[in-house]
Amino acid sequence: MSKRAVFPLLIGLLFLLPLPAFAWTGKVIGVAGGRGDTIKVQHGNQQVKIRLYGIDTPEKKQAYGNQAKS
Repeated sequence: MSKRAVFPLLIGLLFLLPLPAFAWTGKVIGVAGGRGDTIKVQHGNQQVKIRLYGIDTPEKKQAYGNQAKS
């Protein structure tokens, strides 16, 4: 088998293998900091801060900052 044939075969096998899910559950317990783009989540017995990807909110002292937090 040539090297050119091996690469597509390996890529095809990767799609057939089940990939583990790295998701977990938790309860949102609040907003962290003065912005609305970071939340605190209770996961088991620990609190985790999570920054929401793609969310751009104003700082607390900027216009609409309090609305963003709420």
